[in-house]
Amino acid sequence: MNEQLQILGQVLGGFLFCLLILWKFVFKQIHKLILKIFFGPFLITFSVVTFIFLVQYLLKYVDELSGKDISLAKFGELFFYFSFNMMPQSLPLAIMFSALMTYGNLGQHNELTAIKSAGISLLRILTPTFMFVVLLSVGLFYFSDLLLPKLNLKAYSLMYDIKKTKPALDIKQGIYYNEIPKYSIYVEKKYEDGETLGDIQIYDHSDERGKTNLVLADSGRMTLSEDKRFLVFELYDGTRYSDYLEGDFKADNNYIRSDFSKSKMVFDLSSFSMNETPEQLFARDRRMRLVSQLNKDIDSLVKAKEEAVHVFEESTNKFFRYGLMDDSTVVAASTLPSLDISKKDKARVLVHAMNRSSNIRHQVEGKQRTIDRLQRTKNDFMVFKLKKYAGAFSCILMFLLGAPVGAIVKKGGLGYPVLMTVIFFIIYYVLTVYGERVVRSGGLTPHEGIWGPFVLMAPIALFFLVQARNDADLFDLGVYKTFLKKLFR
Repeated sequence: MNEQLQILGQVLGGFLFCLLILWKFVFKQIHKLILKIFFGPFLITFSVVTFIFLVQYLLKYVDELSGKDISLAKFGELFFYFSFNMMPQSLPLAIMFSALMTYGNLGQHNELTAIKSAGISLLRILTPTFMFVVLLSVGLFYFSDLLLPKLNLKAYSLMYDIKKTKPALDIKQGIYYNEIPKYSIYVEKKYEDGETLGDIQIYDHSDERGKTNLVLADSGRMTLSEDKRFLVFELYDGTRYSDYLEGDFKADNNYIRSDFSKSKMVFDLSSFSMNETPEQLFARDRRMRLVSQLNKDIDSLVKAKEEAVHVFEESTNKFFRYGLMDDSTVVAASTLPSLDISKKDKARVLVHAMNRSSNIRHQVEGKQRTIDRLQRTKNDFMVFKLKKYAGAFSCILMFLLGAPVGAIVKKGGLGYPVLMTVIFFIIYYVLTVYGERVVRSGGLTPHEGIWGPFVLMAPIALFFLVQARNDADLFDLGVYKTFLKKLFR
């Protein structure tokens, strides 16, 4: 954990140092005023959007996380790690939302008009927040590359441990309870205090030689030890039945019976505690790799695929011959001597040929599946590597979409800007998810699938920027109504 905090401190320190230099020596008073207006909506929206993405992500595991006897500290640790995992998704949306709100509020209160009347162009008005967003993009890339893989390693290993943890001990009446290893417990009656039991049956399969013990009790009391590591049953007025063994073999229809007025059974609950899985088991996952490590993994996969293709070509050349015969070597079937082969031998030859061709086909298909699997794995690693860069550039793209639209709409608050933000983000998100799926299916290269949404959305952002610079009434419905009236006249 100390290493993660050290990396986070370095990234934040570099970001704050660059921002301080810009604030002290580059930004003018008007720039600082716009940035102060931008900071408030940005921090609020970033926190809210991160929380929404976190809840939406963890809802997929609600069935696997519920019912586990896990401390609140462990759940808090899990939420802490996964909150950082949501940052590459929530940061671009928060930037677009806050930029649209900031410049929408400036336009609504005619502050943009006043600044432009002082001879300051829209591009100069956008400069301070744009430079701040560029710093955020660089910081997000280094965060995704240096820190996020280590946090993902902690998050997914902890999630795996929680998912493997057994549900909390809950013995219900009328239902066989089999969660304790090698024991099966049946309780006919469970009273309101949760401890007093009636008509108890306990099947003991812990004997390694296959002997089964059955304990029947008229009543009993169930308690947990102080450290909650052991379950204690105090049984009253019961009988214990044990299989009778002759040597190492169970004797048929023979058992030992013993009655008791009071007995105690202790069950080890160590299997209910959460065990920590070594993090090295998850270290090879692409989500836990740095860009430099991903590059090495991709090179290894490329070499493995080339070797598989070479083996495939060599193996298939043994079975197929191309270009070894020309027309001059072809002999007419009528000139061949007739072969006197019996029907039995002919059938045997045909079966042998069919079996051989079937084996060849299975070998070729198996090698082709190996090549396809290596290609899909290489595409997955390539996609995850490019997403680190795409996440940083998406911050800039979302700003170039949000800020001009806010300047055109000239409306702040939580109404119209929220609708515009959601529409643009849904379009970008759908294009991104669709591109990744097409890449995994082999329809596009990783570069086409990841950078395709930017190629499609960048002209829209530039169009809005030009319209905002020209003070166009792009979203004013009255302009379109007037145009339609003139058109129909």
